[in-house]
Amino acid sequence: MAHAVFVSHCLPMKFPHAAITALAHVNGRVFIGTVEGSLLVYEVRHEKEFGGEKYSWAAHESRPRLTDKNTAVSQLVPLRDLQLILALLGGQVYLVALTSLTPKPLKGLAKCTLFAVKKQARVYTLAAVVSNKLMLYEYSSEGAEFRYTKTISLSDVPRALCWAGKALCVGLPKTYLLVDIGGATRELSPVGRNRAPQCLYLAQTKEVLLVKDKEGVLVEVEDSERAARRPAPLFLEPPTALAE
Repeated sequence: MAHAVFVSHCLPMKFPHAAITALAHVNGRVFIGTVEGSLLVYEVRHEKEFGGEKYSWAAHESRPRLTDKNTAVSQLVPLRDLQLILALLGGQVYLVALTSLTPKPLKGLAKCTLFAVKKQARVYTLAAVVSNKLMLYEYSSEGAEFRYTKTISLSDVPRALCWAGKALCVGLPKTYLLVDIGGATRELSPVGRNRAPQCLYLAQTKEVLLVKDKEGVLVEVEDSERAARRPAPLFLEPPTALAE
């Protein structure tokens, strides 16, 4: 018997802006990044009624242009306990206050193409891709900013990135690597024919899900002595994004 974990609901909203390029959810609000560089905020309301459930939306304060650059918002990652959101647009990473939507550029990250964030022992660590380098930053509550810590050079430009425990899983055009913060690397799997890597860390099983064309592969990453692999379900089409 099939069991639906998620049920879709279509919101009858006329979206007045350009195409959606990034999404994030924080405390009942949906943050939407657009192709023109706008950051929009909507509250989604949920009500139970006879015969089913009803969802509605209401617009909150938005910023029609996050910066003076007419470039798409490609990533939005919330830092909920800090009341901040990290945004990537035009190759620059910004810290955006959730209350005022005021952007603050991170120094040294004007040519970033991708980033990943983790929180461990109350400390946020940011890994950002700049060309073929991984640039690491740690958040300092003292200065309310991310401070640079080190750079790790790789053989090629990463196309996918996620934290996997204390290390980073990096998807290069031809192969997946596990990179520790000391710079040591371990090959996990080839990428596949379409050279479009995607990776996702599954904290409960301490495995990373890797995409090889239409196939998924689960690889253990916590045990340095071995990297046990097991197959994951097939995808109907190669996915363009993964989320837990």
